[in-house]
Amino acid sequence: WPNDQSTELWTTQNTEVTQFDEIFTDDLITKLKLISSGTATEINKSESQKMRLASILLCNDELYSKIDELYPVDDSADEAIKRLEELKVCEIMKKIENEIIIDTENIISMIARNFYLIDKSKIKTISKPLFHSIISNDHLRIETEDWLFDVITDYFEGEDNEEESDFSDITSFVEEVRLRKLSDSKFKEMLQRIEAGKITGNLWRNI
Repeated sequence: WPNDQSTELWTTQNTEVTQFDEIFTDDLITKLKLISSGTATEINKSESQKMRLASILLCNDELYSKIDELYPVDDSADEAIKRLEELKVCEIMKKIENEIIIDTENIISMIARNFYLIDKSKIKTISKPLFHSIISNDHLRIETEDWLFDVITDYFEGEDNEEESDFSDITSFVEEVRLRKLSDSKFKEMLQRIEAGKITGNLWRNI
């Protein structure tokens, strides 16, 4: 079961995801106990998302895969938002366990396929590493390159960019935009936003 450390980290850092007591309802706990004892139990579609989150928190990839088999994920905005929530939970658990056994690549690919359907306000709630992993995914679907550039600039709006990491500023994200397909106005805006000293080789090659 989730320990005190995971509960505390969840509570202090993640107001955007379903809370512990909403996931681990009495009914869900009863079903988890039946599953762990090898007893068959029925899980309906309305319970499947909570069971997915519970399986991540319990580091049980077998249970997560079983839910995937029972209720395959459809391509839609609502399902993509649910997968975003799962990625956030995976990120929490990675901080605690230093690794995550759930295959996040499939989750990221599903979000990337439906990225153009997701409201920008939802995108702003994810971490920079997760955001970058989505827009750099081979399955990414967008409206236009102008649209993707706007999503990126909106995400960084108000950022102080003092974070020390590979994703500390906007440059590595703009590298994922096919700059040759930007409109003239967006291309000019891109040149104004990127500091001359931060234009990377990859960015130059895209230009």
